[in-house]
Amino acid sequence: MTSVDGRRSQAQRGVRLRPPPRQPAGTHEHIDDIGVRFMARLAGKSTRFGAFLDSTLDRVGEGLALFAACYLFAGEGQPTNAALCAFAILASVMVSYTRARAEALNADAAVGFGSRATRVVILSAGLILAGIFGYDDPVNALSVSVWVLAFISTITAIQRILHVRRALLAPASGTDAPADDL
Repeated sequence: MTSVDGRRSQAQRGVRLRPPPRQPAGTHEHIDDIGVRFMARLAGKSTRFGAFLDSTLDRVGEGLALFAACYLFAGEGQPTNAALCAFAILASVMVSYTRARAEALNADAAVGFGSRATRVVILSAGLILAGIFGYDDPVNALSVSVWVLAFISTITAIQRILHVRRALLAPASGTDAPADDL
């Protein structure tokens, strides 16, 4: 089970314009989230709805952290970084959507190297380093992490689309006829 109050605080902290030095916004919540999941399982209080809510709020948290970075870049007069950050939001959503949609079609889409865990590590590293070294220059730790995030999210979404296409167009076991074309 997950704590909605924990997510609210993440959302509220995620939109700060400038995180205090050495305390970047949004990073410790990702670590705390792992603890919340572990404790829920340990206490036997995990539920399917809790897992659903947790996954949903994870996406909201990731989106808010990226939105805050986009807002920050726009405020710093870095329109290229702001635009790329907006693209990273879309690409990150597509990674999750392609998997969810594939699973709704009974196809496995747990492929690609840009899983949520990978994206969280990349974004957290950028936030931590930006809190230490700053983000005034157009090329900084946060902008590089957003560039990498946008790239791997795009590649992962494409990998998942191609993987699901192959799975859904493959002949059903025991027949030679392909499934319906996408």
